[in-house]
Amino acid sequence: MNTAYIVVAFSYQLNAKKKKELKAETPIACLSAADAQSRAERLAGKKSGAIAVSQEYDEDSGEIGKVSHLVSYGEVLPGLIED
Repeated sequence: MNTAYIVVAFSYQLNAKKKKELKAETPIACLSAADAQSRAERLAGKKSGAIAVSQEYDEDSGEIGKVSHLVSYGEVLPGLIED
């Protein structure tokens, strides 16, 4: 199994009704858990929030594992982090 490390930043954007809405930005692939945590922290200083996660996967079988929360900062979309 391989592990993917991903960071997603969040920012407020105006929706069609001109109301501010928290939206996820384009996910960023990272090299390691430490890299993902560091990038999330830096992005959260510039955006409304950020989350770093990891996920195991098997390239041969296409099987993917559960997403694991590494760290989050600021505001993220509700329901992303299991309690």
